[in-house]
Amino acid sequence: MTDFSPAQRRDCSPRPGAVRQRGNGDLRAASADSRPSDVGAVTVDCGAACGGRATAHRGAAGNDAATSSSGAAGNGVRTSSCGAAGNGEAALHCGTSANGEATPSCGAAGNGDAALHCGTSANGEATALCASPEEALRTIAFTGRTLGALLYYSPARPEQQPLLHALAGDAWLEEWPALPGLAEAGALMQQGLVADQRATLEQEFQRLFLGPHALPAPQWGSVYLDEESVVYGESTLALRAWLRQRGIAPALATNEPEDHCGLLLLLSAWLAENAPSSLDTLLEEHLLPWAPRFLTLLCEGTVHPFYQGLGRLTRITLAHWRQYRGLTPPVRKLYR
Repeated sequence: MTDFSPAQRRDCSPRPGAVRQRGNGDLRAASADSRPSDVGAVTVDCGAACGGRATAHRGAAGNDAATSSSGAAGNGVRTSSCGAAGNGEAALHCGTSANGEATPSCGAAGNGDAALHCGTSANGEATALCASPEEALRTIAFTGRTLGALLYYSPARPEQQPLLHALAGDAWLEEWPALPGLAEAGALMQQGLVADQRATLEQEFQRLFLGPHALPAPQWGSVYLDEESVVYGESTLALRAWLRQRGIAPALATNEPEDHCGLLLLLSAWLAENAPSSLDTLLEEHLLPWAPRFLTLLCEGTVHPFYQGLGRLTRITLAHWRQYRGLTPPVRKLYR
């Protein structure tokens, strides 16, 4: 039984009234540096599913990073550049998005996997470099772990500070896939990490994702997929059953829904390294049908440049994943 789950942050459960409930320098090095010394968190005990062991930390006792067996830690101005398709959701298709930004082109690798074309996008930016399937999985692990940490953990935690310090510089942009819109997203995030903006980062994280007031951008999938827009909805139960069928048992310290966007990004990173055969289903069935809408609301619901940039960076990175893996997520009716 694979036991994947960062330990619950004491201050990061949704506040009462925030959502309705049913029933209940070097970015990679900075990520690694943010691993806590005290685990107090979660272990991923890989049995038949992956034949190894990994850990993920989401600290009770201040632990606020995430690691996998590789040892690397998990770790805007309101604009239309968050990307909107005709239905108001962020555009993830190949070619040019509705806001005029070029998206990475789809292609096919020699082994039949979808691949990104090498070259230059329509707006003159370099597109993501072609990569082997193994390198692509490593990229998903790295980018998923970083984005997941930023969406899942409080920015006030000490273990997050090396990651935020790395993002305030320029070097990490060379480590990220060369995607259209990367420079703009990175500039917003850097703007949000200057002294006066950084002082309000934790306050904005609380307002956006925790409450106590109604959340501008809830991170739980069932808020979007369930007709009643509740947490612990039917889609949460479907994800829980899928995890159970694959021997992945979330062991959260509190009864938090498993369909949290940050947690699913961390899980995607872990699957890319340990059980890649399950990665596409997780993305196609349980994350991509609703994540674009969440990211649209995030971009629209914040005036903090860091979270505007994070929304854009997550959107273009998920587009990268989708296109490289050749995924076709089902069109689901969204209720938020």
